Amino acid sequence: MVDEEDSPVPLELRQKGFRGIDFFPILGKSRLRLKFHKYADPELVQILLSNGQKVDVLRAGYFAFELEGKQIRLCAYKKRVSDTEMFLPFKDQTSSKETYGAGRYLDLYGTSDDNYVLDFNLAYNPLCAFDEKKYDCPLPPAENWLMDVEIRAGEMKLKS
Repeated sequence: MVDEEDSPVPLELRQKGFRGIDFFPILGKSRLRLKFHKYADPELVQILLSNGQKVDVLRAGYFAFELEGKQIRLCAYKKRVSDTEMFLPFKDQTSSKETYGAGRYLDLYGTSDDNYVLDFNLAYNPLCAFDEKKYDCPLPPAENWLMDVEIRAGEMKLKS
């Protein structure tokens, strides 16, 4: 059990009877089996944090697929070349309307053959969704903004 002091949910919201985060209905079409196009020489790039600072990450590669009749390309990032875990931040047309405005995240874990399941049903809000003053969160780079596509899967906007 999470100690109330360690909870990312602000005390004020917990006192109002916070009951958790809403999710879009789980849909099979939001779960994609995709080949990861790994860069032979990952590029060091900077990702902006919500506090205005920047953090260095490696652009490890990308996923290419079709969604809503549109060709999509999303980049995945990691901290070190040797890391097997990757981070995929994204922003879409639901951002600020039905989902957290700054975007959402997917975590990806290494596979032996670069085939992954991108399951948007598991898309989650950064801690900044709970308290923008308390947490510093990576913001999705513009290359991962899907402003003409809705990804109606995963966590929804926090209701206050």
